[in-house]
Amino acid sequence: MFILRWCLSVAAILPILSLPQSASAQPAALRYDWQPAQAFAYRVKIEVDLPAKTETYQGTIHFTVKSADGDSRSVTYQGGLTQATSWKESAGSRGAGPRFGPPHMPPPSPFSRSNFRGTEQTTNEITLSSSGEVKQMKGDSQLPYLLGNVSLLPFEPLPQPGQRQWKLLGGASIAEREQRNDDRFPRFGPFDPFGRGQKDEQVQSASESAAYSITREEGDLVTVAKTYELKSPAPQAGETDFTFAGSGTWTFHRKLHVSESLQMDLKLVVNAENQQITIPVKLEYRLLSEDELAAIRAERERQQEELRLKAEEHARAQAEMKRQAEAPLSPEEQKAVLASLRGTDTEAVSKVLGDLAKKSPADPDREVAAAVESLLMHSERSIREAAHKALLQWSLEYRPRKELDQKYARPSPVPSTARAVTKDTPLYVGQILQFQDHSFWKPADVLELLDDGQVKIHPRGWSTTAWDKPIAREQLQLAPEELFQPAKSPSAAGDMGWRTWSDVTGTYKIEATYLGVADGNVQLKRKDGKEIRVPLDKLSPGDRDFVQQAQEAGKMPENPFE
Repeated sequence: MFILRWCLSVAAILPILSLPQSASAQPAALRYDWQPAQAFAYRVKIEVDLPAKTETYQGTIHFTVKSADGDSRSVTYQGGLTQATSWKESAGSRGAGPRFGPPHMPPPSPFSRSNFRGTEQTTNEITLSSSGEVKQMKGDSQLPYLLGNVSLLPFEPLPQPGQRQWKLLGGASIAEREQRNDDRFPRFGPFDPFGRGQKDEQVQSASESAAYSITREEGDLVTVAKTYELKSPAPQAGETDFTFAGSGTWTFHRKLHVSESLQMDLKLVVNAENQQITIPVKLEYRLLSEDELAAIRAERERQQEELRLKAEEHARAQAEMKRQAEAPLSPEEQKAVLASLRGTDTEAVSKVLGDLAKKSPADPDREVAAAVESLLMHSERSIREAAHKALLQWSLEYRPRKELDQKYARPSPVPSTARAVTKDTPLYVGQILQFQDHSFWKPADVLELLDDGQVKIHPRGWSTTAWDKPIAREQLQLAPEELFQPAKSPSAAGDMGWRTWSDVTGTYKIEATYLGVADGNVQLKRKDGKEIRVPLDKLSPGDRDFVQQAQEAGKMPENPFE
């Protein structure tokens, strides 16, 4: 995988060198002479031509003058650039994507890294002199590829009165991160100006120079030719050698006292690990007109108004949902609900339970609650779970179990129940219990009952199987009696343990434990803890007989009180 991520931090700037003055009369000096509350903005576009792709960074950056006191000007920056990537055609294949890394896997983008705040919406505050010397910057807006801070792009150093040529000489520091296994070249991250650095960073110095020459003055616009170079010293063994240089045209607006535009063509040449790569970079920005700024403000206001209306609509919808959820059942609704809950149509039962779970009546109907509670021992696992969720809403006495469910769904410690698990304690696959982790007790699922007496468990709340492990029974405790055990079956089916299941052709086999049947699908739990659903008619005849026997064993007796 090949990608470079660079950033630049100016460490020191030497005084501007004074060059001979032109003999012709000079107009007023170029200065950043702003007034408080003055606002200006730029459209920025940067193209980086990498070997396998072209990265484009573009966006609008805004500045508002906060204060102008003496020779200090303080401005607030707001904005950021967004990235677009265009892959080049590889040899022999059109549109094949990147030439480095695994097939069809795009390399990581510096845009996805928080190291480069210039590639996300952010703000910072800049204090500079009227001649362009940056005195202070609060915040960060770094860009990749040695482009520096996007918030500083429009601020070039200005000449002394009468000068038509001037230079900037200074130094820079580059922080080079240690090479990762997935990088063909080292990574570069932000430089800590306080010298603290990071354990995986190497900081090297570099020289920086820029030369300016006024080539044309037309009305309020002053056109300046600019050349730039950033260069590392002769490298030591294992160091990266680089040069970043180019030239272009910068235009200053004398009346508005701001930069008008910039176009630069640069090349970043990097030598690392006996390889050289040249990366062309095009940089440009232009000042937005008052009409363009007004259009941006109008669009922003329109979006804000649209968001406000959507928020109001969402609030009304939430209020209506709350009203409907808290509304009691009408006599006709209650009659229909009870008829469905006491019927044999499992699809109708499941639908009614789902609807009841969405309601939160302040004074729940006790007859409905009793009908729901009777389904906690239903033969089908999905019905039992749906009944549990509905009963949390329809039984005031049952509601505290919701908090218990939430505690046992997370990997966080839970209070000890002191319900010890001994060698004679019956356990079953899928059961929720708690295990000892150092001095804490945490919730877990039983994955397998091992022949040596140990129990293989999966800590709850973890999606990975890396924490699955066998554990001695002495390190286990039963969960609270009040905790709903969704995997427990009223028949011996829940304790049937592992068996080999096969498809109707006998081609495919799997080790799993039986959980139940729902909507014509057999619910199985694999040894890795994942639950799957398999259509009943896809199983072998022996497996279908097994399921039928399990269903017969789990049928509820006829209710003599109905």
